[in-house]
Amino acid sequence: MTNFFDLLKKLCATPGVAGFEDEVIILLQNELKPYVDKIEVDQLGNVIATKKGSNPKAPTIMIDAHIDEPSMLVKYIEESGFIRAERQGYPHNAALASQKILIHTRSGPIKGVFGVKGLHQLVFSETGSGAPPTVPNLRDQYIDVGCNSKKEVEQLGILVGDPITYKSEVELLGSGKCAVGKAFDNRALVAVLIETMKRLSKINHESTVYALGSTMEELGLRGARAAMTRMKPDMFLCLDITVTADTPDSDFRDFPTSVGGGPVITIADIIWTVVWGMTAHPKIKDHFIDTAKSLKIPYQVEAITGAIANAATAYKVGTGIPAGELKVPIRYSHSPSEVLNLQDLENCTKLLVESVKRVDSTFSLDRPYRHTL
Repeated sequence: MTNFFDLLKKLCATPGVAGFEDEVIILLQNELKPYVDKIEVDQLGNVIATKKGSNPKAPTIMIDAHIDEPSMLVKYIEESGFIRAERQGYPHNAALASQKILIHTRSGPIKGVFGVKGLHQLVFSETGSGAPPTVPNLRDQYIDVGCNSKKEVEQLGILVGDPITYKSEVELLGSGKCAVGKAFDNRALVAVLIETMKRLSKINHESTVYALGSTMEELGLRGARAAMTRMKPDMFLCLDITVTADTPDSDFRDFPTSVGGGPVITIADIIWTVVWGMTAHPKIKDHFIDTAKSLKIPYQVEAITGAIANAATAYKVGTGIPAGELKVPIRYSHSPSEVLNLQDLENCTKLLVESVKRVDSTFSLDRPYRHTL
């Protein structure tokens, strides 16, 4: 098995707040370059690597993994020296209190910490009413960089608009099957993308493959749509994380997948408040399932509400691009301590590589479609 742990450490240690992905762009270019025929970066920062197939009549495939991470920006520096933040994506508000962070300035990262009311103050202020502590929204939280004035903060080089990331290292848990760290959404799947292209470089495959490291997914799926519009693939395969309900405070009726249960094939996902999401093309969905079954690769399926990925924008490109999603389950999404199983990354890679290998010139995405056994 590939040492995904080392690759994860490298990817997750590289800052890449949505819209500020440049360091990840450089890293991804360097990682993909040995395995592809061409690599370029567009004006939105999307990394597009092309690996030519052996048969021009086979469908072209775009495999996407977004490279940005959900986090924050410096919004306001108070005269007292404390800093207010604005979200850039959706950081986990409940996980911010006392969390160490890095503010990425033009002269380098500055360490800070989100403030939290000390225990003695908390007991004093809340035992009287008996009311449980509530999670403050981001507007009411603040960052402490150890300064006593706005001037002192500015002397550190901190400016409004500087990106902020969690200060969190990737580490192994327990027996070593699982890892914990920040930005597994979506660097874990960037690792899968890199390893997939490495393995495809050693085998014959008919389809030309575009490996896409897309930007600004956390800001409304922006980068992937532009890349699809430019490259016009015949199918779009989105790699992302999915939410699990395998912890004591969750319910499988909502998110019926487990960490360690294998890669997840998404049938449909949607956010109903804006009626936006993806229903997988039936041929692509069945192709993933049939490949997994034939090779005895463990897999899970899901149909969920409340989370979408870049595949949700594929139908808007041109006359519409058939899409599917392959995901890895994680716990504690968008927090500084996301948890995944390393074997899920390996099995996701195996399933993706074998699925691409099996797309040839006879592979049709025409509708109506009927599965044949």
